[in-house]
Amino acid sequence: MSERAIQISLEAGAAQFFAPEVQTHGHFGGIAEPPPFRDLLEVPLPSSGEFPEFGSVRGFQPGKLTALGADTWVYDGSLTISAPVWIKSKLVVCGSFTCPAGSLIDDGIKCGGTLIVGAGSVVRGNLTARGEMTLASDCLFEGSLRAGLALRLCTGVRGFRNGEPVEVSAAEKVTLEPNVVVRGHVASCQGAWAEQPAIEEGARTPSRRRVDSERSVCFSGESGLASQVAEEHLLNVSTA
Repeated sequence: MSERAIQISLEAGAAQFFAPEVQTHGHFGGIAEPPPFRDLLEVPLPSSGEFPEFGSVRGFQPGKLTALGADTWVYDGSLTISAPVWIKSKLVVCGSFTCPAGSLIDDGIKCGGTLIVGAGSVVRGNLTARGEMTLASDCLFEGSLRAGLALRLCTGVRGFRNGEPVEVSAAEKVTLEPNVVVRGHVASCQGAWAEQPAIEEGARTPSRRRVDSERSVCFSGESGLASQVAEEHLLNVSTA
């Protein structure tokens, strides 16, 4: 644990990092502006009495979607959503789940397979996957990320929330691409490693050296930005 920022050089890693700010090589201040959130498919709360707009999702079977209480939908299968989606409820997917770039996730998602969040999405709830998990480039997240296998945070991902640290953990390796910032705890049974972006799925095996992390003064310019960006774009969607 460090009381200052930790900067991880390429090909370096450790079993866990816990600091006010964990950065990877290539870090620079600020965050990428998410794309405009327009024409989103909506997943409302079950208590609203509305059914999710999954009619355009290929392979979606309405009979497999059921409400669990007032705030949770359960889908008995895998969901690959092709258009940006605004998920307002909790969502449990028995198989794998994928949402595209520019999506908004207001609450928690749990899935029994692989979980992939598209680039530039904003995640305000906790994400849990029994399989692998990937947050694509420039995603913002404010909750905990837990993967039963490997977990990858792509270039430009930011993880922080006001008042408390976020948590990133995996049963296998956590991979942190360049310019990733996590304010909180990063841990894995096989270590958390800073690597270049993968050329192909499953590519790159990290060198097995374990080195001390480089330490630097904590940057303060990004505090609260994830929450602010989410609030602004959620407001834009609701008033459009």
